[in-house]
Amino acid sequence: MDKLPPLCSILVLVFIFTHKATVNGSSNTTGNDKIIGVTGVIVDNSSRIGKEQSVAMKLALDDFYDKFNQSLILHIRDSQGEPIQAALEAMDLINRQEVQAILGPRTWEETSLVAELLLFSLGNGGESLLYTKTDSSATRVLPHLSNALREVGVEISQLLALPPFASSLLSRELEKLKEGQGRVFVVHLSLGLAERLFEMAKREKMMGNDYVWITTDPITSLVHAMNASTISKMEGILGVKSYFPETGDRFLDFHHRFYDRFSSEHPKEDNHEPDIFAAQAYDAAWTMALAMRESNKGGQLLLEKVVLSDFNGIGGKVEFIDNKLVPVNIFQIVNVVGRSYRELGFWSDGQGFSVNLNENATYNSSMKALGRVFWPGGPWNTPRGWTLPLSANPLRIGVPVQTSFKEYVNVEYDPLEDNTSYTGFAIDVFKETLEQLPFYLPYNFYQFNGRYNDLVEQIHLKNFDAVVGDVTIVSGRYQHAEFTHPYTESGLVMIVPVISKTSNRAWLFMKPFTMAMWLLIGAINVYNGFVIWLLERNNCPN
Repeated sequence: MDKLPPLCSILVLVFIFTHKATVNGSSNTTGNDKIIGVTGVIVDNSSRIGKEQSVAMKLALDDFYDKFNQSLILHIRDSQGEPIQAALEAMDLINRQEVQAILGPRTWEETSLVAELLLFSLGNGGESLLYTKTDSSATRVLPHLSNALREVGVEISQLLALPPFASSLLSRELEKLKEGQGRVFVVHLSLGLAERLFEMAKREKMMGNDYVWITTDPITSLVHAMNASTISKMEGILGVKSYFPETGDRFLDFHHRFYDRFSSEHPKEDNHEPDIFAAQAYDAAWTMALAMRESNKGGQLLLEKVVLSDFNGIGGKVEFIDNKLVPVNIFQIVNVVGRSYRELGFWSDGQGFSVNLNENATYNSSMKALGRVFWPGGPWNTPRGWTLPLSANPLRIGVPVQTSFKEYVNVEYDPLEDNTSYTGFAIDVFKETLEQLPFYLPYNFYQFNGRYNDLVEQIHLKNFDAVVGDVTIVSGRYQHAEFTHPYTESGLVMIVPVISKTSNRAWLFMKPFTMAMWLLIGAINVYNGFVIWLLERNNCPN
């Protein structure tokens, strides 16, 4: 089985190296020895992630200067979430600012367009552009997710790509999902689109019983930044987010300074806490600064120094294998309840689920080890995950009218109420069976005034979906319908009356015959005795 990668963006920032990065030690920084290079950053400042990235990278370069007394010039540009705007900003950073590398953008759509446009513009000059690319997170995730689900007997029934702005189309797509049988939805969207999705799902009553919503890292890692009104519409969802240790003096110091700076630059945000995206952005900026410092000293290409990075960052271990950043292999499972969320536990690659991550942690392959989940609509029992489509017609159930035993099936019409009642043992068995089903099965009874053979044939003719009644299973009817296991048996039976517990067992032998029979037996015995005596009296004088 292929290991399933995290349902998130593995790398927050993509390194794009320009031809300047191949020039050893010459970064056009006006001869200042303290300035080791020039780097550009493309983020989406309209998003929470972009705002956190900007603040975190500034803090990283401040810390780098404090430690090495060297600085990295950072030019931050806003892509506004548009691939074309990201490409234009990248061209400006290279042509006017003469940056040696570009951090970002975050999405694959922006990154691929930036790379293609820059390769085209620089190609005629004989210069080269090096960049490490990551595929679209959705493209990476879906094949692995599909394979993992298939191994446990689950199939992805529908893959829905939602438009970013068309609200009417989003509403129509939700209606289609609501009419289907599937009730388990994995949501892999940007935060803004996910908020609109759950708002519409709440309006369409798709956040109630029987529904299961699972969110991936781009959404779950930002739950803490949502306002109370937004998160209340997501009650009951189960989320997966990348885990990084929020402990230690270094992180606590980063947390304190990030909180102050973020609240100062973005006072309108509801929450000023850093998350995994801020931690990864900090590590990306630190990696770039350290690589530029080492390449200037050793005369190596900047890209070579980046892929040789190996250190413990704010967001965890920073290490490259085959030119790719080693992904996080521990994830946190959270459950949205009310206007907040609770942390259920963790999932570790190769080990499974656990409540904690200490040395004595117990791992289990089932999520039941994490305790109860509060599902949409409030039930604690795990939803089945599917139901009958709402557009399905109720089952047509035929019921015989000309029955031999009314105790089994009885059809009566009440003209005053204009209502037909269906009663009897067979009807009770049918209704009780439906009560045991884990979902609602709509049906309607229809009376049939005819022979039983004709009644069964109606199933074959598609007039009825099923028949309920005292229908005997015979070979001639098998060609028209299938039969359930019989709930009554034919043949010889022995009827034994119930014996009272108060009866005297010593005189139990008296029960088989009546009193007259016992008197007759006594009289016959006396008569037989008299006849024998009469015949034998001469031979036995005594």
